[in-house]
Formats: sequence, structure tokens, C-alpha cells
Amino acid sequence: RDGARQMALQAAIEKGGSSCASLLRRWAKERRPYRGQVFEVEEVEEAVAAAEATAAQSQSSSAAESSGKATATPNAFGQTVLIQAKGWPTPELLEGAVSTAGALGPLGKELTKDSARLALLRGLYEPGNADSKSPCWGKAKHPDLQVVAGSSSTRISAHKAMLSAVSKMLHCKFCGSFGDAGETEIDASDFKEVAVRAAVEFIYTGKARLAVADVGSLCCLADFWECPLLADAVERCWKSLPIVYALEVLASLDQDAHVPAAMLGALQRSLEANFSGIADLLNRHQAGLGVLPSSEQVANCWRFVQELLVLLERLEPDAMERLRKWLSDEGELQSATESFMMAVVKAAAQRGNDELKRISKRRFKAWLPEAMLSRIIAQLIIGKREGDSTDIRFCDAAGQPQRWLQWTHWGGPTLEAVFEAYLQLLGFARQAEAASDAAAAAGLTPAAEAGAVDKFPLPLHSGFAVALVDEAFRDHRTNSVWEMIERRSHEETLPAVEEAMQVLARHTLQSRKLPQGVPLKVVLRVMNEAVSRSPASAVQINGPGSLAGVYEQKGSDTFVRAAAPLVLRRVVRTTGREAINIVWKGIPSEDFRKSLADWKVQQPEDDEHLDVPLAVALSASQDPCDLGGNWWLRASSGKFQQDASFQIRLHSIREAEAMACRTALAAWASTGGSLLGLEEAARKESPKEVALPMLCQAAVRDMAPPVLSATDAPQGESTKAVEKQSEADVNAKAADEKIQTEEDDIGWQEAAKTFDAVAEELCRVLKEAQKASADERRRLLQKKRRIESAPDF
Repeated sequence: RDGARQMALQAAIEKGGSSCASLLRRWAKERRPYRGQVFEVEEVEEAVAAAEATAAQSQSSSAAESSGKATATPNAFGQTVLIQAKGWPTPELLEGAVSTAGALGPLGKELTKDSARLALLRGLYEPGNADSKSPCWGKAKHPDLQVVAGSSSTRISAHKAMLSAVSKMLHCKFCGSFGDAGETEIDASDFKEVAVRAAVEFIYTGKARLAVADVGSLCCLADFWECPLLADAVERCWKSLPIVYALEVLASLDQDAHVPAAMLGALQRSLEANFSGIADLLNRHQAGLGVLPSSEQVANCWRFVQELLVLLERLEPDAMERLRKWLSDEGELQSATESFMMAVVKAAAQRGNDELKRISKRRFKAWLPEAMLSRIIAQLIIGKREGDSTDIRFCDAAGQPQRWLQWTHWGGPTLEAVFEAYLQLLGFARQAEAASDAAAAAGLTPAAEAGAVDKFPLPLHSGFAVALVDEAFRDHRTNSVWEMIERRSHEETLPAVEEAMQVLARHTLQSRKLPQGVPLKVVLRVMNEAVSRSPASAVQINGPGSLAGVYEQKGSDTFVRAAAPLVLRRVVRTTGREAINIVWKGIPSEDFRKSLADWKVQQPEDDEHLDVPLAVALSASQDPCDLGGNWWLRASSGKFQQDASFQIRLHSIREAEAMACRTALAAWASTGGSLLGLEEAARKESPKEVALPMLCQAAVRDMAPPVLSATDAPQGESTKAVEKQSEADVNAKAADEKIQTEEDDIGWQEAAKTFDAVAEELCRVLKEAQKASADERRRLLQKKRRIESAPDF
């Protein structure tokens, strides 16, 4: 009865306007009856507010109503469209409103008029705030039905008679003689909550505004409820959408969604026609053939490209994945998309690097299936020439790499996609070179012309190397891909992979970081490269016992052995009239004259130029570990003899580079890497090299927990074993302190304190996890992950 009173007041106010509202307020204060009932002032004010809200909602969408087209309106939640009914309200809706209101209380005789019934219909629903920046839906007044919507099972109020008036399925459910006619709840949990709310609001008001991405779900709901009024409105909106928003609708649909085939086909045909049309315009404009498009048409093409970029930037990952699946199906849409992308890439390359960079953004490639990316690259690289079925062109007429090739490695979108593109282009280059060589061998082409075949441009190798490194740091779930890259690089020569390892090594030394999720074999290659690039702080001589040992650096080109002192130094030859250069007995004079500097092993007190060395290498190299087997050793007779067994190997690197490597290794190990496994692999690969194994051992000590006392030892561990471990840790710490200096930077010291505190906490958690139950262990490991991902750490 309260609902009937409220609707009667609201209908009168909507019909009579402000003068009627003033009259009803005065009558309420004077306690005068209206239609046989005395109303309170509060009831009148509520009816006035409801009438004003209804009027505001009608006014906010008047422009869209007059045009009859779906207009996309941006707001904080993306692009929205207005779904509007044609022929609303239907007689069935008006009858449903009368039936619903009649169940709430007595009705007046004037409700036989359509205008009064319409007011009654509007009074059954309290609209939301049309001016709100956030989604603000209305709600049904005095509902007798709850619609369960979305994965969160949200309940949305409605009336049985109103939904039955537009839905054939719900009419059969509630108006038949079945047992579920009396139910007060219906299930729509397979559909988005926003779509169900929009459908309910559409039934009561004849229109609803929702995001473009939710139009597909609303279409499926209209088909499920068998609601022709809603289905017709959605279809008209769908067909009038701008092409970029039609693509967003497609991205919102699962392939197994129950969308009417006719509507889905219309959407796909619209996309096909637009993609093909844009490709044709750009191709004709670039080639300058046929009927050239106007400047306005070309500008519209690039405007669409920009709108597409904006759309792709805001699509959620699951929507992007759905779009890739739609484009994976063979058909006209797939072919049209490929033609569109090829035309855009070629036209962007012609316009310059800025345009090419714009279309090389990660999102502009991520919406394409990897198989489609491969086909696009293949069709771009294989040109057509009269008399030739394939004409592979990497360079332009000036001999420069074609500009569009940068698109193949810019913007990823994934490590696997970048690597597959590189293998594809490298395969084309090798195929062209082999065909050219075969033709030259058969005498079909002159040798000079065969040698002029396009080869893989060197800058392209570097571009792919940088792209591989970029993807390694962007995506930490690439372990299996890196294993595949590592395996392929051992099977064939891949310059981009070799350069990528060098880039990673430089990055490790500069930023103290390794990519997470990189397998051990890749880390081994990177660290070997990083160590080889680092200046030596000590070298180890392998040779006769009198000369063998570790020589620590004491100057730029001088290394000194502490035990039984000897000096390894680089001596630059003097030139000019006063130069004195002695050719030692046994050393070929020709080899001596070619060398501009020598490396010598001498007694500390010997003159570096005049005294006879114990060993000498004729090499101008500034790295003592890069001398190979060019050493000449002095025999007891005083004659020098070449000794290939005499070698100098790196023992340790300079402290700054060592700290960078240790920090990078510790961070890699904290994300699942094995330092012990890396040390073992390094020793197995190069048994005589000690620098990298020593770095692994130092990184392990950096990450080691505090030394356990005998009372803290795990059950079954003897005091002797604990003391032995403590002694080993103390010795290791003493060895570290001997070669390390305290960092002076205050920021570094504060960071070190934070790192140490968190490391202690991690060790405590791991210790507790060893003795915990399965459930407790899972909780502790979750705590460990939270600690490791904390910003401070």
C-alpha cells in the first residue's frame, strides 16, 4: 500500500509539474485528502525527488534518443554506449505495470489511460544518478523477484510481471502452471552483473547505458531470456558502433558464448570490410597507383590506427586473449586483419621512425596470434618481381636495411615471438644466400651478381639482441623459452643470441641484476662473459713450481706473488735512438721485432728492461690472461724455450665488479636459482678456471643465515659439527674481510642493514618450515613470498 501511495503521488507530480508539487505540499500540511488519502509532507518530498530524478535521466540521453544511433561516451570506466528501445513502452509492459501496482494497493480509474500507465511504470523503478561519474544503477521499488547475477551472485530486485512482459522464457516460467511459478529468485549468474543490471533498467526505462565491453554479455542475456525488445535494441547499437568499438565487443565475447549467429556474423563482416578498406587505401596511397585516395581518407585511416592503439592499451589481458582466439580462426576476418597490418607497417615505415615506433608498441602486436605475426613477416620480406616467385629483400636500393624490419623486434610482444621472428628472418637470409650460391655454381648468374645478394643486416642482429634482453627482464616466466634458445644457439650460429649474452653481462656489471627465471645454463654463459670483461685483481700462473702461484695486482700492469716473491709485469718497448731492446737467446728475432711490448716474470729487484727474465711472452695485450701459449721460459743453460704448458688464468676480479656479480647472483638465487648448481656447472665446464666458482661461494656466504650455536642445533646434530661449521664460516668471513673494503656510501649501508634484517627473517621462516605440518608450511612459504616481494627488500 505504501508503494501504491508513492506511485500515485509521483504520477501526479510528473503530470502536473511544480505547481502540482506545491499544491500537494500545502494539502499535506493542512491534512487535506488527495484521492481519498491523507499524505505526510515527507511522502510528498520523496515523490518530488523521484519525479525529478526520472526527468533528469530522460534529459541526459535526449541527444542520443533524437539521433537514433549508438554514441560512445568516454568516462572514468572506459567508452559507454546507450542501448535504447524502439516502441517502448509496449502494451505488455504497461499491463505488467498495472498488474504489479494493483498487487500493492487499490488503483484509480484513470489508469486506463496510457499516460497514467506510463507514469505508473516509471514509478515502479527508482533510477540511479545520471550525472554520477561512477556506475550508479537504479532499483525496483517493492520487488517480488531477485535476479542472481554475476560470479559474485549479486541480487538485483525486479518484478515478475515486468520481466514476464518482455521475456518469453520468463513468461512461461511465471505465468504457467509449473511448480517454479511461485519462486522469488531466478539465476543469471552466467552473465556479467553489469549486463543484468542494464537489462533490468532497460525494461523499466526503455534505455540503459553501459560500457562497450559489456554489450556482448547483454546480447547473450537477451538471447537467453528470449527478449526481442532488448535483442533488437542491442543489435541496432551493435551495427551502428564505430569499427574500433565493434572490435572491443568482439574481445568481450568467448568463442563458446551463446551469441546469435546473425549478430556475430554481422559484427565480423563489418570488421572485415573496414580492415580491408583501410588496407586498400593505404596500399594505393603508398604505391601511387590507380585511383589515389584523398588526403582526408588517408588521415581517417591513421585516425583509426590511433583509436585502435588507445583501445588495445586499455583492454584487459583476458580480453586480449579472447581477441587472439577470434583471429586464430581461419576465415575472412583473419585475412583482412593480416592485410590491414601489412599495409599499416609498410605505410608507417614510409612515414618515418616516429610513426613506426608508434605502431611498434607492445599492445599493437600483442593482439595478433603468433602464427599471424609470422605470416605477416613472411609476406613483408618476400617481394614479387617479374620472373621471380620469391625476391627476398633485406635492404633498399641504397643498400640500407629496410626500415620496416625494425618492427619485427620492437615491442616484443613476448620472448618467444621475438626469437621466432629472428629465426624466421635468419632462415630467409640463409635461403636466399644458398639459392644465390647454387645459381652461381650452375653458371646461371655471374659470380659478382651472386655475391650481391641481400644478406642479414648486422644492425638487425643487434636489434634482436636488445629485444631478447628486454623481454627477459619484462617476463619472468620464460625459463622454458630460454632453454630452447640456449639449445638452438649450440646447434647453429645465432649472432643475436651471442650479442644478447654480452648485453646481459654488461647489464649485470652496471646494474647488479640478472633476469628472474633465467635457467642455469644461460646464467653460466652470462657470468662467464661478465667475468671475462672484468679487470683482474689476481691471476694464477700454472707452470713450473718455481713460477706457479697466485699473483695479486699491485699496479696497472704489475702483479706480485706474495710467497717467494716474484713479479709479473708488462713492459712496453722503448723507441728512438737511445732505445735498448735485448733479444734473448733462443727467441726468434723476427717474432721479437713484431712485438711492441712484453710480459715478463722477474725477480722483484730486477730491472724491467735490462735484466734477464725468468719467463717472457711477446704480446702487446694488456690482459695477462689473453696471452695463450706464447710464453718462453729460461732454461738452466740460459737459453729460452717455448713452453705451451705455461698459462696464466684469472683468479679473481676487481672488487667493484665482484660485488656487482655477487649481488646479481644472490638476487637470482633468491628467485629459485641454484648457486651450488652454478658453481658445479662452472667447474665442470672449465676445471682450471676458479674466478666464477669463487664468486658463487662468496654469494652463498652473502646469503648464509647466522651461525647456529650448539643449543640451537637441529635435533641429532652434534656440537662438534656445529663448531666445525662455525669455524668454517669464521674463516670464510676473515678471507672476505681481507679482500673487501667497507662501503662508504650511507645509502648503501642503510640498504645493507635492511637486506641483512630480511635475510635473518627469511632464514627463521625456512627453519620453522622444516619442522612444520603441511598446512603450516604453506602459510610460512606464503609469508616468505610476501617478505621477498616487499618494496624495502
